[in-house]
Amino acid sequence: MTALLADKGLDKTNKLFKNQSLLDEHYGKHGQEIADVLGDSNYSIDKYLDDANYIINNGTYAPELNGYVSFMSDKKYGFVGLDRTTGDITTFHIKNISELIKKAPSLGFER
Repeated sequence: MTALLADKGLDKTNKLFKNQSLLDEHYGKHGQEIADVLGDSNYSIDKYLDDANYIINNGTYAPELNGYVSFMSDKKYGFVGLDRTTGDITTFHIKNISELIKKAPSLGFER
C-alpha cells in the first residue's frame, strides 16, 4: 500500500482519544508498525489519528471488538477500538487475519 489511508476518503467523523497522553502512548506503541505497513517513513502522530478516523469512517464494524477494521496489506488489517461508553478511540493497531477470524466471527473471514 503506497498511499496513506487518510488520503483516500472524505472525512465523515473525527473521533479522538480520551486525552493527548493516551494518543501519545498508543502512537508510541503502534505508530511504527503502521508506518511500516503503509510504507511511510515520515509517519506522524497527526497521520496516525487521521488514519484511525479513516478506518472508523470507511471500515467494517466488528461488534465483538467494539471497533472497526480495514484491510491494509497482505493479511494485515488496521483496527480501531472504541470506548463503549464515550465512543472515544481506545487504540489503533494492526491485527492479522487469523486473529480476526478467532475474535470477530461476524466479519465472516475464513482461513
